[in-house]
Amino acid sequence: MRHNEQETINLLTYLLWEKKPFCHVRFGDGDVFFATGTGSKITADGEEWSRDLQLDLLTAWDRCMTTNHRLLVGDINSYIASDGCEHEWDVIRRYGEYRRGQPLELVHIEALRCGLGYSAPLYAAIADDPRRKVYFAPERLRPAAEMLGAELIPVPLHVAWKEIATSILQKLYVGLPFGLDMIVLISAGRGGKILQEKLCHDQHPWTQIDIGSGLDLLFTDLRRSTDLGINVEEIREQFRAEGLSV
Repeated sequence: MRHNEQETINLLTYLLWEKKPFCHVRFGDGDVFFATGTGSKITADGEEWSRDLQLDLLTAWDRCMTTNHRLLVGDINSYIASDGCEHEWDVIRRYGEYRRGQPLELVHIEALRCGLGYSAPLYAAIADDPRRKVYFAPERLRPAAEMLGAELIPVPLHVAWKEIATSILQKLYVGLPFGLDMIVLISAGRGGKILQEKLCHDQHPWTQIDIGSGLDLLFTDLRRSTDLGINVEEIREQFRAEGLSV
């Protein structure tokens, strides 16, 4: 099953409204290249490929596939611009389906990118959700966390994958009562995938949403090449129309 941009936003919004836990994970081109040892060996955030990181990403993919959560996986074939990792993605995807024992439920990998014009209702649904919300993201996205009503747990992207299992992840559990329902938002690069596999097998049935760089256009100076022709003020107006402060 594959969902386009609008269907992806509609589905995630519906699941939030219904308080149905799910895991939304996006192994993007950088993750696939690092996991397969192909392509670039460094990302724009300064994350460097290593054998240890490769093995951690492969383990993360394997364990995400075996979660009991409803699993929604970003489909690399839905990228607006290809980075040339479709073959590697096909191998990883087919292995994931083998591990899960069924076809993956694929969603549009870029639907949460605010510049595409579909995502504002989903972010409004996140902001309106009364559950505790935690956002693993770099400090530069603190205003995005405030817009969503989420507690920011700062993540140093270039080394996050090393620190997820120690200092970063432990901050989530401080003072946490057992059984608390929660939404975990993630913009943590390669480390975010490792974080998600750990949460996938946690005893708490938390909702996970992989925002990635979806809000960078509104809150940072970072721009993708596919963002260059976008009128940022029009996107801000979309968000304001949904009651969001940008």
